[in-house]
Amino acid sequence: SLNYHEYENIYRKEELSKINNEKNKIIDEINKATSLDDLNNINLNTYNNLLNNSKTDSNYLMSEILKYNIDSSWDLVNEHRDQMKLNDDYTITTYDDGYALDTSLYSLDNLNLAFSINTNNYVTFAGVLLVNENSSKDGLNGYGIFANRASDHEWYQVWYLENAYGTNNNAKYQYIGGWVYTDSYPNGKVTNNMIKVSINDDTLIIYKLEDYNKYLENAKQCKVDLTFNGLYKTSETYHFGIISWSNGGNSFNFELGYIANKTPISGNEKAKDIFNKEINKLDYSICSKEQIEKINNKKDELNNLDINSEGYYSKAFETLNYINNEITLAITNLKNSINEYIKNFNLTLYRDKEKETINGYFSSLKTFINTSNDYNKINKLFIETKENIDTLKTDEDYKKIEEEIKNNLDLAKKNKINQLVLPSINDYRQEEIDKFNSKIEELTNSINALNDIDEVNNFDISSYTDLVNTSKNNAQHTLDEIINANILAKWSLVNDHKAQMTYDNQNEITTH
Repeated sequence: SLNYHEYENIYRKEELSKINNEKNKIIDEINKATSLDDLNNINLNTYNNLLNNSKTDSNYLMSEILKYNIDSSWDLVNEHRDQMKLNDDYTITTYDDGYALDTSLYSLDNLNLAFSINTNNYVTFAGVLLVNENSSKDGLNGYGIFANRASDHEWYQVWYLENAYGTNNNAKYQYIGGWVYTDSYPNGKVTNNMIKVSINDDTLIIYKLEDYNKYLENAKQCKVDLTFNGLYKTSETYHFGIISWSNGGNSFNFELGYIANKTPISGNEKAKDIFNKEINKLDYSICSKEQIEKINNKKDELNNLDINSEGYYSKAFETLNYINNEITLAITNLKNSINEYIKNFNLTLYRDKEKETINGYFSSLKTFINTSNDYNKINKLFIETKENIDTLKTDEDYKKIEEEIKNNLDLAKKNKINQLVLPSINDYRQEEIDKFNSKIEELTNSINALNDIDEVNNFDISSYTDLVNTSKNNAQHTLDEIINANILAKWSLVNDHKAQMTYDNQNEITTH
């Protein structure tokens, strides 16, 4: 009755130590018993409660794998991984193509695990990775164990992977064996079905877990040679991963029944490794002096704690969460100060043109702080915004200039000519730019020929602004050409529908 599982290493080192200590106490009591009554009076409640309340390695792993993992070099994979969701029952819901890779290394020999792909949808590649990062490229080397279900088949497949799921196209995916599940279980499905995977001496065996628990090695099974008849060499250790690939956006719940390594994983050592890895990513120099002092105190508390102590695991993640929260607070404080700056900014000091420019700066700044949590980038944009505003003239600045202009003919001419601004050459084609330059030259000559300051100040330049406003910009030319001069499709229906489109000269094409 004290044998709780075929593989005691389903627990981590710390939990296993507590369980075995309690188990040994009971064994001592059993050995000391001198009668049947003595045996019957031995209380197993403490032991059973410890078993029921102790987290397994699979529980811990599922809690850690989404938040603390090995990033892919392919950003899209990481984005899709970050869409995955940990549920209260330690299952993980997947969405788009992606994988999550745990940081621990598991020995391949004598590795046992059980998992289920829980969904009523069809799946193509849904399951487990046992992989390492490719040292020379950016993909993964190792193996994939997948459920593959469609209307006409129910398969478990094992694939050899080389530089797989990376940005480099030089990848190898080799099917090396699998199980036509309905051959063994005619009405069976590979989803909502817990299987056991056992690996020894480079041989992988798949069982239906329910049957394995009844018949052990005599249960129906599928064997796969991981060397593929000696073609491939296995590694001693691999990272465990969860993968969803080519499933058409169909989600599933991944359930890890258990994972038992050759030697138990140490949760405290893993927590320390994760802490050291994550702390190197964090820039808490953005925090206030008081915050930094508290952060350093928290780090010292963790460093002074014995790694073998009972509270080390929770303390490591508690410290990490504390530092992350302080960084988040620093970012929030910066955003709040920016919003206060915008709220209290005195726009009445500026004229309409400058007000419009400033509001544009503020709009861009607010959009950025609402979508970014990068303190340094936010602060950089804030500083640049204030510097740009400092270059703008206030109403008072303009009044001083206008007063000087009244008394200075040359300055008046210069000011009037400066109003003939050439639009961005990127917005217009060369034909329009040439017209603009010609008109600017014409009006500049006329202004320079004047000798009265009032004539200069009252000189009408609307002919230039009208020319700019009525000239087609590059976008309008492009849209006009798309409608009237384009590449015909080989599919006449596309051309017919294109002919229904209309262009209204307002930078818009209306489709029908």
